Amino acid sequence: MRRIRYKIKIGYPSEKEFETIFRKICQAEQVIFDQKVFDYLIENCYRILGVHPSANHPRDLIDQIIDQSRYYRHSPELTIEGMAAAWENYFVDLLE
Repeated sequence: MRRIRYKIKIGYPSEKEFETIFRKICQAEQVIFDQKVFDYLIENCYRILGVHPSANHPRDLIDQIIDQSRYYRHSPELTIEGMAAAWENYFVDLLE
């Protein structure tokens, strides 16, 4: 960090801002947004585990889902199972 000349603190987005970011990432990646899956993510991952949603999480989680779909050779879609797997891959040590 000391070699980075400019340090700008960026706080956590509100839940509404997080949903907006999540929707925009879905749209950009051509993944259909599913409110039920998003609600699952907020309730069962962020709230229960006490993780603050960060502005980069939507991109990273959707990328995980896209990578899974390529591996299993199907089109990317938001499902609770896919989101749970993406979360487990991304936050490896939180679920132990």
